Amino acid sequence: MSFLSSIFGNSLKYIVAFVLSSIVLLIVILLIFYFIRPVFLTELSPKSGSLSSPTRVGTISDIRNGFFTPAGATIMASVYLDATSKTTNLINTGRSILRIGDTIGISLIPGNAQTPRKTILSVQTQGPTNSYEEILLDNFPEQKWVHLTIVREGRRYTVYYNGKIVGSNRTKYFPVINSSQLIFGHTGLLGSFSNPKIAPLPIREHEILAEMKSTTNTRNVPNTPYFDFSFLNFGCPGGLFCTSTSEPASDPLKIWQTPYA
Repeated sequence: MSFLSSIFGNSLKYIVAFVLSSIVLLIVILLIFYFIRPVFLTELSPKSGSLSSPTRVGTISDIRNGFFTPAGATIMASVYLDATSKTTNLINTGRSILRIGDTIGISLIPGNAQTPRKTILSVQTQGPTNSYEEILLDNFPEQKWVHLTIVREGRRYTVYYNGKIVGSNRTKYFPVINSSQLIFGHTGLLGSFSNPKIAPLPIREHEILAEMKSTTNTRNVPNTPYFDFSFLNFGCPGGLFCTSTSEPASDPLKIWQTPYA
């Protein structure tokens, strides 16, 4: 009897050891997949452009197969917003930094004495009237490069500026899915965009930070050239190559905040 008990006890120990080692191995595999999984980011063309006029980026199939997938999706780019137009006929309309047709977009809504300006992510959803749902974001920074990321996971949309969440919410209904192209810029904006990319899965925060580290410097300026023609401004009569899309020179009046700075 003691012999059978000994055999049974040893077998139980082996079974427990096997189960525990299997659990540990599974956890290790999941951690490896979480931190080292392929991101499947696809570069879109053109790789840079001006925000002052709408620029079509990628193809319709790029966007349909990249952003409207059941698993979720991600769009990212570096954006330099120089200024917004104060033209009278534009003052009460939103200006889109980027949009996919009429389905989704990040817009700057100008303010006035009664209402502060705001930045929103608007999503057309499959409600009773295909109406728009809005997610309020932190105001988009001006006069500096910002790594902008939109992550969609089911009905949840999360927006990052430089790897930090600035707005996240679930829409009441699922988004409208159609065949539209990604467009950067608006006639009421000044600035540049660079390195637009898309992935057919929701990218996680540490993956966004890793992508930023590999594509921008410590001031979030894109490493990929964005066609700085400022050296041609001397004696330039004007035209395409007389406008620089580079970051402007520092303004001493903005750096020296007080006489004792």
